[in-house]
Amino acid sequence: LDPVKNGELTLLRCPKCPGEYLYEVNYMKGEDLLIDRCPSCSGIWLDFKELAVIQKLAVNIDAKDKLKRTIKQMKEDGFIVIES
Repeated sequence: LDPVKNGELTLLRCPKCPGEYLYEVNYMKGEDLLIDRCPSCSGIWLDFKELAVIQKLAVNIDAKDKLKRTIKQMKEDGFIVIES
């Protein structure tokens, strides 16, 4: 994901690259997750709100994976699983 092509220039400067401005990019389609990214070092900088969104997404992803593993195991154990 190229921050210059896909992002919006911010007034924030990269803490690692002197003089380089960060770009705000939408990290994940369908989710409200905008991250600040440096076009030079590709560093990603998150504020508290962005970190909270990532934590929420991680919990949801983990829950979906657990459900998929459970359904797979049930099928392997001979249960008939009807998915809708």
